Amino acid sequence: MCILYRVIKILQKITMNKMKNKIVRLLMLGFVMWFVPFIVSFGFFDRSGKPNIDYDLFKSIMIVVSSTVGGYAMVRYFKTTTHNFFKEALIAGITWFVINVILDLVILFPMAKMQLPEYFNSIGIRYLQIPIVCVAIGALLERRSTLTTKAV
Repeated sequence: MCILYRVIKILQKITMNKMKNKIVRLLMLGFVMWFVPFIVSFGFFDRSGKPNIDYDLFKSIMIVVSSTVGGYAMVRYFKTTTHNFFKEALIAGITWFVINVILDLVILFPMAKMQLPEYFNSIGIRYLQIPIVCVAIGALLERRSTLTTKAV
């Protein structure tokens, strides 16, 4: 857990420095969205790869962890966004979705020894929440900025 804390702190410093390169920040946050739940998940499996807790409880915990990290990433990303919120949200949501699926297919998929349809039914489809929530937040921010502009 100490290593995870250090990794999060290092990644936090990188994103807190308000990187000038928006693409790098976007990619880093996407990686964090995948990496933190991945590392947390190891705490729920024994050395043979079997869950230490009920599988449904594990899935629920992972959804909460992923949502928390995703919320953090969205706040960090939109904190430096000043306009075109809807467009930025769409780009971020799709990018983060793709990053999560690719990292799963490269790293998690071989470890889990699942078939592709089983992966998408069990895990992959849940990543759709990323662009959905991003776009919802982007639409809200876009509406607020339009209302603020009209009021001025």
